[in-house]
This record gives sequence, structure tokens and C-alpha cells, in this order.
Amino acid sequence: MYVSKKRVLLVGVASLGFLFFSFLIPFLRSPLFSLIRLPLELVAYLPSLSQGGTSIFFSPQIFRENLRLKKEISLLKRQIFETDEVYTRNLRLQKLHDFKKSSPLPLVAARVIAWDPGNFTSLIIIDKGSSSGIKEEAAVLTNAGLVGRVIETGNSTSKVMLINDLNSSAAARIVRSRQVCLVCGTLERDLILRYLPKEADVQAGDLVVSSGLSSLYPKGILIGNVIRVRGSVSRLETYAEVRPAVKLNSLEEVLVVCK
Repeated sequence: MYVSKKRVLLVGVASLGFLFFSFLIPFLRSPLFSLIRLPLELVAYLPSLSQGGTSIFFSPQIFRENLRLKKEISLLKRQIFETDEVYTRNLRLQKLHDFKKSSPLPLVAARVIAWDPGNFTSLIIIDKGSSSGIKEEAAVLTNAGLVGRVIETGNSTSKVMLINDLNSSAAARIVRSRQVCLVCGTLERDLILRYLPKEADVQAGDLVVSSGLSSLYPKGILIGNVIRVRGSVSRLETYAEVRPAVKLNSLEEVLVVCK
């Protein structure tokens, strides 16, 4: 029977190809099987991760439960925060109440409702005014110490200048040495103790209180403590830096002396 050359050629090529791939199969088998094995093992592993026969990756019930738990956690965090806020406020008010009760001064409690936005002043607004017996130049304090003085009153609000205002000053005394001095505002966190003689007995850690030598502030109100002592450029006097006893930048409630 006659066989065409073309058919013989095709059969020969096919035979050579078969022999070639038969030779390569042992070398390709290991990486090929490794590539196929990973997805097969994953599919086999999925049932072990399922609950009630449904994979956790595709369970609508578990997804909804997760959302519910997240909302519940968020609610509990907010409730804890609100509880802490109430507790902290009650603690502050209790301390103010105890101080007011034990103080010989006639005091009216007020809440800080605003801060003056001026760049060169340190002022706050409180929610009590002339209708509550508050007058201008009245001293303002907390159970921790001196805050400042009232500089303007309305019927139901008052403006208070804090002791760190540039225009603020208070006659003071160093408790340990009884040295008289003047505390002045700097518009910064700390105050300046001025007009101390060069030989003044003042040290870091000394407590500073109002001296009562002016009619502005009652005697004995804590102002702060000395943190640093320095000499003036002329070396004729000493001055000191004082850290206020009251955290002036976080005031929320105060007490006003009503004469």
C-alpha cells in the first residue's frame, strides 16, 4: 500500500514528541504536583473551619454577630468614658465644696464657660455675675490655690483675669523665710517673683502665698512654689520663677470671694 511522505513525516514527529515528553515527565512532576497540591489542600481544609457545615468565611450569621459585638463594645467604651467624666467632675466639686465649707471666706462657686481668645491676655468667663453677689476686683481661687481676680461683671457672667496675665500682679510672701515680694504674670505657664533684694533668702521649692498687704487678695492663699532662682542683669536684685499651684489651662470650676 502506498503511504505518502507527508503522513510518514507526521508520524515521525509525533513519535519524537512523545519520547521527548516521556523523558521530561520525571523532572516536571515534582514542581507541577507542588503547584496543584496547594489549592487542593485548601479545599480539603475548609470543612474543618466550618461551623454547622457552613464555612466561617462565608457565614452571614457570624458576620452579623461580629457587627453586633463591635457596636456593643463601642457603646460600652462610651459609657465607661462618660462614667469617668462624671466621677472626675463629682470629685472636683466635692473638693471645692469641702474647701468652701471649711474656709472662713464667703465663697460662691462658679463654672468656667469660656476662654478669652486674645493672644496677649489670659482671661476666662464664669457663669456667675452681680446677681450672685460677685463684684469687680473679687479674688478667684480653687481648693488648690489662687486663680486671679474679677475685672468685669454682668448680671449672670463675669470676666476673670488669671494670675499669669501680663497685667496681673499679687503681693506675696515666701512662707519659709517670710520674705515679701511681688508675683507677676508672664502669659506663660510660670510666674515671676520680682523685687527681691540680692541677699533675699529664697530657694527652689519654697512655697509662695498671698501676703494680704493689699486689699486685692486675702492673706495666705497659696500661689505656687519656687522652681528656679536667678539674678538680674544688674546683679542688684534677685528674681525667681514660680510654678502656679493651680493648673490655669484646665480650669473648669472656681470659687469667687464675695465681700
